[in-house]
Amino acid sequence: MSAMAGAIGSEFGGRAPAWPGGGASAYLPSAAKRFETDDPDHAFVYLSDYTDSRTTFRVSSARGFERFSHFRANLGRTRFELFQMHGPSPQEVATRPFLDHEMFLYVPIRGALEVTQGKRRAVARPGDIAVVSPTDGNMTKRWTGPAELLCILVDRRHLLRLMCDEYGVMTDAFLTFSSQFVTRLETVPTLSRFLTTVCEDLNSPNPCFTDETLAQAAERTLLLLAIQSFPHDLSDRINRAGARSAPAYMRRAEEFIRENLGQPISVETLAAHAGTSVRSLYYGFNRAYGVTPMRFLRRVRLEAARTALRGRREEPTTVTEIAFACGYGSLSSFCRDYKSCFGEAPSQTARRC
Repeated sequence: MSAMAGAIGSEFGGRAPAWPGGGASAYLPSAAKRFETDDPDHAFVYLSDYTDSRTTFRVSSARGFERFSHFRANLGRTRFELFQMHGPSPQEVATRPFLDHEMFLYVPIRGALEVTQGKRRAVARPGDIAVVSPTDGNMTKRWTGPAELLCILVDRRHLLRLMCDEYGVMTDAFLTFSSQFVTRLETVPTLSRFLTTVCEDLNSPNPCFTDETLAQAAERTLLLLAIQSFPHDLSDRINRAGARSAPAYMRRAEEFIRENLGQPISVETLAAHAGTSVRSLYYGFNRAYGVTPMRFLRRVRLEAARTALRGRREEPTTVTEIAFACGYGSLSSFCRDYKSCFGEAPSQTARRC
């Protein structure tokens, strides 16, 4: 068993993990969503309700079923879940349909996990980590004998925002990870050690990640490690990001955008102030960021609006005023783009801050 699996196994063992105490928290709730049963029918109903009827549970023989347990904690928007299956009878969980924005990291602690997705099939054992995203549709997980599985649910929309923020890579499509989706934890040692750190904190008497700021920073680090640890269709663009210097006309275009966010900006106006042709401008933005100049402009406007919404305590303003100040002429268009980009309405950001 690997150091990662050993560390988590020693924490969770054959009993319920000691989730952080001290009351509920929006980021790492104590004993959140815990469930345990010795009845396979109850496990079926629970998983169906928990996943809005997208998951079914099946056991080969009720006589061989002893107990099913589920534990959950949150790190920002990323979910850490532990599933424990006791008994010699094979158990199967099928998920359908797969949501486009979901990505799963599976770390078997005990027992073998067989994952089937479309035409792809793989077996993950202790010491492995499996990356599963919805590129091949429905997914089936199967265990034989006693098993424990750490499941980490990642929102791929958050991954896209991180790629834009940290690497300047912008795209409308979700990441597609390599079809070789099971690897040894020892091949991703930094990610493995960080996962161990997070799990140890979840179980400590005085966890650090109940602090919102630390939880967000830890989640950001976890997702960046996932982006760097597993090959995907944007790996080359991320590795090239920052390795090249932007042409002077690109720097002039970006400066003009940031200095005139509240004004109407057309691609022709942008090209004129950058001192280049529209065609060259499209080429430059596509090469540097993978998007059109107008999509880059929209992203900068939305980021500026998000910053303004978060700073409303210092300078009270309405969502409408912020939308217009950032160059939007329609509140409905702003709200639609904002939710598509950040996964929440502007009013939700304003209320939380």
